[in-house]
Formats: sequence, C-alpha cells, structure tokens
Amino acid sequence: MEKYEEAAKSLRKSMKGIGTDESRLIKEIVNHSNSERQSIKEIYLTMYGKTLEESIKSEISGNFLEGVLALLEPVEKYEAKCLRKALKALNTNEKILIQTLCPKEAYEIENLKLVYNTTYERSLEKDIVTECSGYLGRLLRSVVSCGRSENYRIDFSLAKKEAQELYDVKLDQLKKNVISFK
Repeated sequence: MEKYEEAAKSLRKSMKGIGTDESRLIKEIVNHSNSERQSIKEIYLTMYGKTLEESIKSEISGNFLEGVLALLEPVEKYEAKCLRKALKALNTNEKILIQTLCPKEAYEIENLKLVYNTTYERSLEKDIVTECSGYLGRLLRSVVSCGRSENYRIDFSLAKKEAQELYDVKLDQLKKNVISFK
C-alpha cells in the first residue's frame, strides 16, 4: 500500500508546477503492472480528490496521452473498447479482432465477453456474427464460443510420429525433384 502511495505522490509531482516531467510519468506508469496501476488510481483519487486520468489529461495530449490512458485502463475494459471500435468501424477492422481474440484462453474470452456485454449492453458474439462473414467470421465465432479444449496434455509419441511423417513426405518430394532435374 505504501508503495502505491509513493507512486501516486510521484505521479502528482510529475504534473505539479509548470510543465510535465514526462520521464517520471512514464517511469511510474510502466514500472507497475496493470493491477498495481488500478490500485494507484484509487489511492490517487483518495489523496487528491480527482482521478489520475483527469490530472493527466490536463497535462499531456496527442498519442502520448492516448498511450498513457490505455495503460491506465483495466486490460479487459481496454480490449473490449478496442473490439467495439473494430466492430463499429465502417469496414470492420478484422486485424484487431484477430489480435485481440485469437491468442486468448477460453476463460479470458469469457471475461472479455462479460466486460464487453456489460459496458456496451451488447453481445460480443452477436456483433461478430453481424459484422464478420466468410471463413474468418466462422473462425472468430468459433473462438468466441469458447469451445477450445483446455487440455494441454502433450502426446509426445504422436508428435514425434507426425513429425517423422512430415519429414518423410518432404524427403520423397525432394527426391522426385532431383530426379526430374536430371
């Protein structure tokens, strides 16, 4: 707790007086995890009577501001915002959907769906059905339905067998290519 109070004081000091100490601001924000930043935000509000975001908005601008504010948001809320923006765009930003959804575990997607549905009073699954078609749409609907297995048991003998089969096929192809060039 004391660590977070010190961080809140340091953040306040970085914005006190004429100009902003951007280096100190960056240091305090990036040297803490997202959950620690959430605690720092609460303490800052208690100590100074205004949100950390309000203070920062009065000091910096542009892409730097956008980056700092993104770091101050809870991860799921930020990702839900990115998904909504990607789905709302005139041309759906499929790259953002892929980057945000595909690497996630099923429980992470469930949390993200809950935040999205609560924040926007919309169903993430329905929005994906509406906005994404074709094979990519099918892939994303499948990912969001959380039907992936959480079983991470690796069958090493099967992996070795399949690797050997792939190697043999490739070796046969190489032999045929060499013969055809003679």
